[in-house]
Amino acid sequence: MLELFKLFKSNELHYALEQNSPNPFTSTTVVRFSIAKSGPVSLKLFDSSGHEVMTLVDENRLAGKYAVALDGARMIPGVYYYRLTAGGYSAVKQLELRKQGLRARTQEFA
Repeated sequence: MLELFKLFKSNELHYALEQNSPNPFTSTTVVRFSIAKSGPVSLKLFDSSGHEVMTLVDENRLAGKYAVALDGARMIPGVYYYRLTAGGYSAVKQLELRKQGLRARTQEFA
């Protein structure tokens, strides 16, 4: 499940793609980006072989700062790359999905 949030609008915006947080992650991570001018925005996720795995954003967006929540529950653990393209700007960052750790259960015996 993906969720896109517009954080706020500012007159001092620039194009930027931030490192996802947390990274590495086991379940959910957030990718933040900003765009200086309204227009088409593309944010895509690729596997380590360069194959497109998912489109996170592919639509016109107003200038502003945004955050996309990425749920890795249906993804295979490994290294991925995400690419933002908007207004002639393009940037790529790396993220890592790790397996969820096993949690020990405790049980009381009578």
